[in-house]
Amino acid sequence: MVVQKSTPRQGRTLEHGSFDARETVLVCAAGCRTPSGTLVTRRAACLSERLLPRSMVGYDVMTFVGMQRFAEHRQRDEIKSALWDRYGLDLSTGEISRLAVLFTKYLLRLHEAHSPALRAELARDGGWPTRVST
Repeated sequence: MVVQKSTPRQGRTLEHGSFDARETVLVCAAGCRTPSGTLVTRRAACLSERLLPRSMVGYDVMTFVGMQRFAEHRQRDEIKSALWDRYGLDLSTGEISRLAVLFTKYLLRLHEAHSPALRAELARDGGWPTRVST
């Protein structure tokens, strides 16, 4: 692998706050290509593990927004204030809306990935809970 480029990157996470980084992108020295024809590259794992794809916001911020919005029933302005007060992060209300929608998409994929195990556990435990009539 050789250096293809080095680019500035910004990030915002609950863990690190707002930060600036310089990411070095590596490319296969032999000119290797993927089946789609693009060059084989490697990006910094420490950034891709923390930041959402094509975003400067971290997974932890998305999770915070989603939990505040759907578990705590907070409005966008309340979430914006909480992010600023607790973590010093300033996000627009539009970004908060985008993160809330993205949170539901990730949650759906997680649920679908684990539903066979949930079904098996429910079957092992006697099936679905039933409503008791009074």
